[in-house]
Amino acid sequence: MRAGSILVPKNTKAISSEVEMALVKDEMTIAELWKLIRTKSARSKSADLGWNVTALRKLLKEHINGHLHDPEEDPLDIHDAIQNKSESLSAQKGPIKLVHLHILDYDEKVSHMIIPRAVGTQVHEFLFDNFNSKRRKKTIQESIAFVFYSVQSGYIHGVKGFGHRNYQPSIAINRVKNRFLDATILDGLNFTDVGGGNTRDEIAIQHIGAISIFPDNLQAIQHPSGQPRSQMALQMLETTRDTNNAQYREQSNQIQDTETATQARILASMQSQVDMASTTLYLKQLENNILNPQFVRLRRRGNPDPDAKKFKERCLADGMPEEIFHDADLTVATGADPGAASAAVRAELANEFIHLRGSRFVNERGAIEMRAQNVGGARAVKKLVIPEDGMEDLDAQNEAIIENATMGQGIALPAAPRHNHIKHIETHLEPLLAMIDQMAAGQANGAAANLSVEQVISLETVIPHVEEHFQYLREDEYMEEHYQALWPKFAELKSRAEGMIRKAEETAMQMQAEQQELAMLEQQLPPQQPMPPNGQIPEQAIPPQAPSGPAQVTA
Repeated sequence: MRAGSILVPKNTKAISSEVEMALVKDEMTIAELWKLIRTKSARSKSADLGWNVTALRKLLKEHINGHLHDPEEDPLDIHDAIQNKSESLSAQKGPIKLVHLHILDYDEKVSHMIIPRAVGTQVHEFLFDNFNSKRRKKTIQESIAFVFYSVQSGYIHGVKGFGHRNYQPSIAINRVKNRFLDATILDGLNFTDVGGGNTRDEIAIQHIGAISIFPDNLQAIQHPSGQPRSQMALQMLETTRDTNNAQYREQSNQIQDTETATQARILASMQSQVDMASTTLYLKQLENNILNPQFVRLRRRGNPDPDAKKFKERCLADGMPEEIFHDADLTVATGADPGAASAAVRAELANEFIHLRGSRFVNERGAIEMRAQNVGGARAVKKLVIPEDGMEDLDAQNEAIIENATMGQGIALPAAPRHNHIKHIETHLEPLLAMIDQMAAGQANGAAANLSVEQVISLETVIPHVEEHFQYLREDEYMEEHYQALWPKFAELKSRAEGMIRKAEETAMQMQAEQQELAMLEQQLPPQQPMPPNGQIPEQAIPPQAPSGPAQVTA
C-alpha cells in the first residue's frame, strides 16, 4: 500500500496502542467479490463472517452496468490498471474501490467494516461488518502493523518527510533556473539596427562553421539587470531548501569544516550514532509489530493456512516436539545490525585481529572465520576453515597438563572464560579416570587398594576445577551437545571419587582410633626396671619365696 492509503484522524498519537480509528483504502475485483456470493454455501459462509450478501449483489450490479467515478482517483492507480489490463470482466470494468474501517467500538473491541468509496453508488449499507463475529480484535494493531521510522512531534500527522517540505521550493528553484538559463541563452542574441533607417529588408549574416558574422551596423542588446536578480532568488531558494534539510546536512557540514582529524572522527561518530538509533528503533518495531505476530499465527493450533501447515511440517521433521511447537514461549528477533560496516571493512578489521593473534585477549579463530566470511561469502567458512571439533588444540592441552601438575600439589586454580573448556575437561578427567580405575581393579583382586594422601588432595582440588569448566560450558548455548556428552562421564567419576575419599577418610579415622587405644594400654602397664650393666639381677629385685622342704645350697 502507498502511504496515502491509510488514513487516521488528526491528533492521533504515533503509538500503535493509541490508534482508535484507521481507514484503509483498498480495491477488489469483480471476480473476488463474486466468489463470496456465487453459491449457496459461499453465501452462507460469507454471511457468518460478516459479509452483507444483499449489498454485495447491488454493488456488483451497479459496477457492471456503469463504471462509478472515484473523486480521489490517483494517476498512479490508472497507470497500474493500464499495465494490468486483461480480457476478463474484472479488468474491463476495473477494480471496485472500497474502504476498510477499523474502529475501537464501545465494548473495547475493534470492529471491522467495509464500505464502497465510489461517488454515485446507491449502496448505502455496510458491505462487511464483523460486530457479531468471534474474530474481532482487541487492538487495531492486530489488524494494521504500524512501523514509524522517524517521529517529529509524537503525532502521525506530524511526521513529515523532507520531500513534503522541499516540493514547493524545488518547483520555484526549477523555474528560476529555467528563467536564468533562458536569459543567458538569449543574452547577446537580440539586436538593434543602428544604421539610421528602417528601409533594410534583410540582414546579411555570414556563417563560417561555428562563427557567425553580423553587419557592423547591428548592436546586441545586453540584459545585465536580470542576471543578479535571478542569482539572488536562486540563492535564497537554495538556502530555504538547505534549511529544511538541516537535520541531514548539519553533521556533514560540521565534519567538512573541522580543523583536525580528531574533531572529524568525533562528529562522524555522533552522526553514526544518531543514524544507528533511528535504524535500531525501526528494526525493533519491525520485529515486534510484524515478524512476531506472523510467527504467532504460523504456530497457532489448527491453523488451516497452507503456509502454516508447511512451516509446522518442517519444524516437526527437524525434531521439534509438537507440544513445544504450539505452546513454547518463542520469539523472533531481527538479525540485522545497523552498526555493521561493509564487508570490505569487516574483512580488514578481521585481518588486523589476525595479526594480534599472540594476545590472550584476541579470539584468533573468530577473526579467521570473519575474514573468510566477508571475503568469500558465508559458505567460505565451511570450505576453508577446519571445524573446531576436527582439530587438536595443543596449546589448550598443554595448559591443562600443567594445571594437572599444579593441582596435584594441592594448589587450587580457577577456570577462565577464554579456556577451551572441552579440551581442558578431557585432559583433567583422563588421569583421574586412570587412577580410579586402577584402584577399583586392585580392590576387585582382593588387594588393599586405598587412596594415598596425595591422591585425595588431587581429587579434592581437580574436581571443583572441572565443575567450573562445566559451568562455562553450560552457559554457552552452542555447546549444549558437548555438555550433554561429557557431563554423565564426569558425574560418574565424581560419585566414585567421593566414595573412595569417604572410604579413605574412614580408614584413616580407624587407624587413628587404634593408635590411641594402644597408647592407653601402654600407660596402664607397671614400669619396668632397667637391666644392670653386669647382667646380674639385684637381690632386692627378687621377690621373697616361702620356704618349702630342706634348705638347698645353690652355687
